[in-house]
Amino acid sequence: MAAVTDEAAWNKIAQLHLSDAQLDARSKGLIQRQVRKVLLSDDSSGKPETTLSNLIDKLQMNIALDTVRNEYMLHRTLYGWMIVDGGRSKLDDLNKKVYAELFLTPGTDPWLGLFSPETYMA
Repeated sequence: MAAVTDEAAWNKIAQLHLSDAQLDARSKGLIQRQVRKVLLSDDSSGKPETTLSNLIDKLQMNIALDTVRNEYMLHRTLYGWMIVDGGRSKLDDLNKKVYAELFLTPGTDPWLGLFSPETYMA
């Protein structure tokens, strides 16, 4: 599916599922509190309310886009692996395969946690 679906097509599919990606009032409030200082210090001509609304709209669209890609591509791959390995006797091995080959985040990746004890992270 990835080979025949471009970014525009993925966005159209995501639009169909946008209602499933709506954030509740508490989540929007949290985002507003987290970005308040940035919004108030923004020297652009836009209003902070409009900037916040655009930010939330974009986040919700990204959630919908990520969700449909997961549903149409990643789930398909995962289900195929589960069918091939009918015994599914080793859940730990399947988890390692999923993270290494599907999510491309193998446990051996030294940057997996994006944390280095030698670096101050503020």
